[in-house]
Amino acid sequence: MPASKEQRQHAVERAAKIFTILKQCAEQGLPCPSNRELADRFGVKSGTIANALHFLEANGMIEREQKSDRVIITICASGKTTEAAAQMKQKRFPSDTRKRRRK
Repeated sequence: MPASKEQRQHAVERAAKIFTILKQCAEQGLPCPSNRELADRFGVKSGTIANALHFLEANGMIEREQKSDRVIITICASGKTTEAAAQMKQKRFPSDTRKRRRK
């Protein structure tokens, strides 16, 4: 059964909200939230989030690149990207500032 006009409108609105979150992450250099994290935030199934991301990508708003543990999102209008989780760990805990325990 095809989606109703109201269902399509909700899907577009949800995609716009997700785009806003992704754009904020990219501007701040933060990792992209997982589909599960976004689904929990919006109270929907992760497949619904996947559909919204596909919609954003198909409409030229984002580009996605799969990394080992996360997806890197590029915001097409600005060229800014979300950061990979591994890079984020390096930023938070640079090796030269960690105190090492002595035995």
